[in-house]
Amino acid sequence: MKLSRPASILRAVSMACLLPLLSQAATPSAENALPEEPTLPPLVSLSFQPESLTLHDARDERRVLVWGESRDGERFDLTGAAEWIAESPQLEVGDGTVRPLAIGEGTVRISAGGLEARLPVTVKTMDSPPVGFVRDVEPVLSKLGCNAGTCHGSAKGRNGFKLSLRGYDPEFDYQALINDISGRRFNRVDVDQSLMLLKPTADVPHEGGQVIRPGSREHGLLRQWIAEGARFESMAEGRATRIEVMPDEVRLDLPG
Repeated sequence: MKLSRPASILRAVSMACLLPLLSQAATPSAENALPEEPTLPPLVSLSFQPESLTLHDARDERRVLVWGESRDGERFDLTGAAEWIAESPQLEVGDGTVRPLAIGEGTVRISAGGLEARLPVTVKTMDSPPVGFVRDVEPVLSKLGCNAGTCHGSAKGRNGFKLSLRGYDPEFDYQALINDISGRRFNRVDVDQSLMLLKPTADVPHEGGQVIRPGSREHGLLRQWIAEGARFESMAEGRATRIEVMPDEVRLDLPG
C-alpha cells in the first residue's frame, strides 16, 4: 500500500528517533565490556603438568596444563591459548585433548606465548575396556543433562520416565532404564535400533532434541554398553574414590 505524504514523514521521523537507541543497544556499554587480557611478561620456557602422558587403552584421552615461565621464575597458565599439533601417527589432538590411534610412543608439539615445546606420549594398548554403567554411562547421562532437574531428573521425571537427580542413585537409574516399558529401550539383536540410542540422536521424536551426535564419543560409549549386554558393575568398582586438582595452588600475578 502506498503511504500518504504525512504518513511517510511520520515514519521517517520515527526511524530517526529510533536509530540512536538501536545504535546504543548494539554497542556494549563500558560497564559491560570485557576487560582486556593482561600483558604477559617475556617468557623464557614452556612446561607441562603432567610432564608426560600415558594412554592406557583406546578410550583413554588426556589433557595437560601448559605453563609459561618468566625470567623471574613466575608461571602463567597458557593452556587456553596453546596450539596443539600431533607429530606422530600414534596420536590425534582435538580441542587440546590427546587421543590414541595406535600403540607406541609419540610427541605432541605445543605452541604458546611465542615458544614451542614437545609433550611425550606413550600409548600402551588399543584395547577397548568394557563399559560400566556407574563409571561410564551415568557420567554421560549427567553430561548430556538427561538427569538434570529440567529433564528426567525432575521430581516427577519427564514424559513418564524418571532418573535420579544428577545421577546420585545409579542403582535406581539402572533399574529404570532396564525394566521400564518392559525393557524396550534396548534392542540386543540390532543395537542401533535401541531407543536409548535413537532418542538422544533424535532419529525418533525426542522432546529434548538431539543431545548426542552419531559417531561421537558419548554415542560410542552407550552403543558399546548395550552391545556388551548393558551390565551393571558394582558401586565400589565404578565410583571414583578421590579427586585431584592441578595445580594445587593458584597465583594471580597480573593486574586484571
